[in-house]
Amino acid sequence: MLLKPPLPPMEARSVEEIPTGDGWQYEPKWDGFRCLVFRDRDNVYLQSKNGQPLAHYFPDIVGNLAKLAQQQFVLDG
Repeated sequence: MLLKPPLPPMEARSVEEIPTGDGWQYEPKWDGFRCLVFRDRDNVYLQSKNGQPLAHYFPDIVGNLAKLAQQQFVLDG
């Protein structure tokens, strides 16, 4: 796998004005967990924003990710 944990998540950047135009979309920020998912075949790893493991908090998510057809990916969400 090319990308391996720990990996810092993408962060928003502060700007003077909110961008406008057809190419932009916005969504509210809800409080909760920031998680990066690393899947390499049978290995699924959930990483917190600070680089800590999260899988023990979300075993159902790990199980569902393991069922996906794609065998290798990194997801930031």
